[in-house]
Amino acid sequence: MSCTIKAKIFVFDNETKIINMFKKIGFDYDDSYLLKNIFTIQLKENISILDSLQDFGYFKKIRSGKYDLEEIWEIRDFNEYGISLYIAHPNAGDGVVFINKENIVSIHDFRINKLMQIKEYADSKM
Repeated sequence: MSCTIKAKIFVFDNETKIINMFKKIGFDYDDSYLLKNIFTIQLKENISILDSLQDFGYFKKIRSGKYDLEEIWEIRDFNEYGISLYIAHPNAGDGVVFINKENIVSIHDFRINKLMQIKEYADSKM
């Protein structure tokens, strides 16, 4: 069963490498936009640890626009093999979830607020 997650670039020590990978696949925005942007990653198959972390309340909700309140992962690495998501917890410690590139269907930056703007524009043209 497929699933969708939201993620942003984790600013640590290799954000330039991650930015360059996003640019390589067509996200040709300036670096500051990529660092603050939230990406939607659609997976072919759900990964059980993703559900477990959600069920155990790992995520903090972030308001990412006018319409949406989202649970956000942090991208620790992005390379030709896939994407690594970083998990940091003050009591449980750090961890990484690796998503193999074969499990990634798409990556996009269309969130609900952007989709609502598209709809509003389309409706105004009718």
